[in-house]
Amino acid sequence: MQISIGHQVKALCISYGMPYSYLRESLTQQVFWHEESGRLGMRIEIQGSCVESMYLEIPEGHWGFREKEKATQ
Repeated sequence: MQISIGHQVKALCISYGMPYSYLRESLTQQVFWHEESGRLGMRIEIQGSCVESMYLEIPEGHWGFREKEKATQ
């Protein structure tokens, strides 16, 4: 999931001309799983920008959970 989100954040940085570190710090830790579509959503708030917030959706099959023994805290 972290890798998928990282790819989405990088794409937004390119689209909006923002530094990756700035958008990464703006992640709000709000993650939403849409059971019907299998998509994972995440909200990003951006202070001091013409874009106040963004909502990323990661399609089913592009995210997943790690096995317990490989999980990080």
